[in-house]
Amino acid sequence: MGCVECKLCRQEEEKNQFEYPSKDAQKHEFSASNTEFNSVQNISETNTYQTPNKNFFIKFEEKIKSFGKLISEEDFQMIISDNINIYKQNDPFPFHRKNFLSHQMKPVEFNGGNIYHGEWNEDYEMDGYGKYFLKEEKVLCEGIWEKGELKTARVYYPNGEFYEGEMANSCYNGTGKLINEAKDEYIGNFLNGEKSGEGKLIFNDGTIYTGNFMNNYFSGYGEMQWNNGIKYEGYFSKNFLDGMGTMIGDDEQYEGNFEKNLFHGKGKYIYNNGDEYTGDFEYGIRKGKGFYLQKNGIVFEGMWDNNVPNGFGKINLNGKIIKCNYHNGKIVGKPFDEEGNDYSNNIDFNFYVENMKLSGKKLPHLENNDLTTSRYGAGTELSFLDD
Repeated sequence: MGCVECKLCRQEEEKNQFEYPSKDAQKHEFSASNTEFNSVQNISETNTYQTPNKNFFIKFEEKIKSFGKLISEEDFQMIISDNINIYKQNDPFPFHRKNFLSHQMKPVEFNGGNIYHGEWNEDYEMDGYGKYFLKEEKVLCEGIWEKGELKTARVYYPNGEFYEGEMANSCYNGTGKLINEAKDEYIGNFLNGEKSGEGKLIFNDGTIYTGNFMNNYFSGYGEMQWNNGIKYEGYFSKNFLDGMGTMIGDDEQYEGNFEKNLFHGKGKYIYNNGDEYTGDFEYGIRKGKGFYLQKNGIVFEGMWDNNVPNGFGKINLNGKIIKCNYHNGKIVGKPFDEEGNDYSNNIDFNFYVENMKLSGKKLPHLENNDLTTSRYGAGTELSFLDD
């Protein structure tokens, strides 16, 4: 399929010439915490490609026989339109040319079936703007290439997933935006195809996480606001609330240590009626030594088990210390003061202990660790020129 006449070359060039977006192409900006991702760079007035000379065109056609063949622009457009519906719904890709000596050529179908349509440098490497279609995966990559490597891209998946951002080593690397099949949206940093570093994840139900990621997990310090009004600020480990943190919701608040989403260790709980508990927790229940302050000023200090006083304790009645024993929340024996006076008939020591509304609360997007499912990782490793 050699090029015989220069006139035919010019006809093919005119037919397949790529239309670049104007310099006032729309600018998209994404930000997550301290991370900013700008999908558009300034477009220069000199954004024109070099017209391939006859010698380069002949050598290109000869070179391509070793790894593929040329196809028509119409065939390429038909292939990507049939397989990538979301591609048609996006604005033209705004880009910045870095290599002004690149040549715009006809689409190339590699021996393995993948197709590239875009610019090439004098060393026959993909260089400049181009589109790359992975036939088996039915994935379309559109973006800027430098010496055969994709640097900035939009990636379209047949299930509706979409990525826009920086690339390196055929993976998401740097800042970017990823929308999965469920329409959850992540904006932030990537490392080797995984969410790592600062980022923001907006779930389709309105729940929002802003903070640190590691290997696709919430990890380190972060803030999470659920659509039911509950808010958490503190530390995470592999999607679990883990470490020091504060949870607020239902007009109640817990501040202290967490383990696997539960109150565990030292903490303080403030109830919506004004009561407070400060002390030990064990996997979501009050257990160990703790202080319970009622809104009427009565303070119980003692041992707890299964959320109620259990064992020896002291009650402070406006400075008067009453010693007593509890079993499963009920007083046993006679309460007495430090002088040994019996206080059995002075006050009801079986005081009411508020339940903790936030304890054991269902926390969507954490309990099943659903950030690690395939819908978040699909296509983050893209193989180019493996044909």
